[in-house]
Amino acid sequence: PTDQAGEVRRTLVLRGGEVVLDEVRDGHSGWPEGVTVGPFPDLAGWLSQTEGAVPFVLAQVDRSGGDVAAYVGKGRPPSASAQVEGERWELTKLSIGGWAQDKYQNRARTTGAPTPSRSPRRSNLRKQHRPRLIVVAGDVRARTELVTAIGPPHEAEDLVVVELESGGRAAGVSDETLWADVHETLAAVEARSQQDLLARLEQGLAGTLPTAFGLEPVAEALAKAEVDTLVLDLQAAREQSLDPTTYSGFPVPPGCEDA
Repeated sequence: PTDQAGEVRRTLVLRGGEVVLDEVRDGHSGWPEGVTVGPFPDLAGWLSQTEGAVPFVLAQVDRSGGDVAAYVGKGRPPSASAQVEGERWELTKLSIGGWAQDKYQNRARTTGAPTPSRSPRRSNLRKQHRPRLIVVAGDVRARTELVTAIGPPHEAEDLVVVELESGGRAAGVSDETLWADVHETLAAVEARSQQDLLARLEQGLAGTLPTAFGLEPVAEALAKAEVDTLVLDLQAAREQSLDPTTYSGFPVPPGCEDA
């Protein structure tokens, strides 16, 4: 059982009898269910649901502290959480499973924070979790202090900071209203990302932005670590074959060279 209400999609990848990925995402998936056995997993269904996922941080603050959680996308539990109470900034390790488990665990630590307004700098949330969106909810004064401490996005940083009037740390505050507003904000950021992506693709087609099209040119760019954004037609990609051993930049697991 996934312990999640409504429609969900579960992706399992096993290797040598060990589960290396077990991830549940809520929401409808148009990709059919399937089972594959072979040296490489078929992750098309998983990719179809991760498309457009916006990593974000949710901070609920008041004058006594704050609760902060980092998410890699909506419909998933937090990858890490932190709590500010008075003089202490305590990051709580969470067991989320999957191939990113060690990465998330290594991010957890404890450090001092004299005031909640200094917490985003002390925890380096922007550097560690690279959120596209920071949502701040709770007490008006505490929200203002936190947004000021976060500071404006760097020139090369694709970051949106939004304050919400819903949500807070007080007893009786509606989480349902808060998450409805969070999802609405995420939808707006995702829509803007799609528009920006389409604009960049149009620039690539016009020759004004370096862009590779087609299997071989894209594979060469990937092997040279020259790809900023990869756009896939998943159905078309499933019908094509690529020999990764012809590219020095593609590490292939032992025993899979001939797959």
